[in-house]
Amino acid sequence: MNNLRIQKVKKKISVTYSGTSTVLSIENQRKITSNWNFINNKKRYFNGDIYTVNQICSTQNEITFSVSRTDYAHYLYSSNHNLQEEDCKIIFTSAVLLTNDNKIILGKMGTNTSSPNRIQCIGGNIDANDLEENKFNLQDSIYREINEEIGISVPKNKLTPTYLKTDSHMKYTAIIFCVNLEKSWPDIKNLFQKHTNVLSSMNRSPELQNLLSVNLNNESITDFCKKNKSHLVDYLQPLLNTLVLDKKYE
Repeated sequence: MNNLRIQKVKKKISVTYSGTSTVLSIENQRKITSNWNFINNKKRYFNGDIYTVNQICSTQNEITFSVSRTDYAHYLYSSNHNLQEEDCKIIFTSAVLLTNDNKIILGKMGTNTSSPNRIQCIGGNIDANDLEENKFNLQDSIYREINEEIGISVPKNKLTPTYLKTDSHMKYTAIIFCVNLEKSWPDIKNLFQKHTNVLSSMNRSPELQNLLSVNLNNESITDFCKKNKSHLVDYLQPLLNTLVLDKKYE
């Protein structure tokens, strides 16, 4: 059992960089390199830096994740294999985008990505661009992801973590922001289309092949998840159900 958990954020969340790189055993590094050479034989992916959680400290007022540096090849191999203490335990920011016509915006990953056709919230891994001294700016991270993936900017003062998604092995930790957009679903679709046209003109492939929307109510979410079950990222349905429940008691 993975024991996926979505919880309301009640403390400050910080992510700090230890300044170190992950050291792997010779055998695991061999397996990771072999796997990378196999899946990347067409040179579609870039083996960039990834940050993996190596320590979590929780106090009365704050949860701090300490991370070290590893790479994308480690992450991809660890996603499908159990490396136990050498697992890549990623932490990423994610956004629940709510339109002014009461719809949740989701993205469907492009066919050129490592997770083709997967449906998920907008977001991505923290990276070196978010570092300020030894601490990651989580608001900058999700701001960048929203802008890069769908082509819109949101006020940074509206970006506050709302939920924390964890699992029993801590392999995938999501810091989830809820963002109320002052735009309708048709407005967002038009902006996304303009964004993809700009990327195409630059010979760049968009990370998302298209955007999807679902109404913020139980019936719509149940129907959406049933129709798209095979493509949903693991945390999506529990998160959507939590959103409906929390909205009910606002």
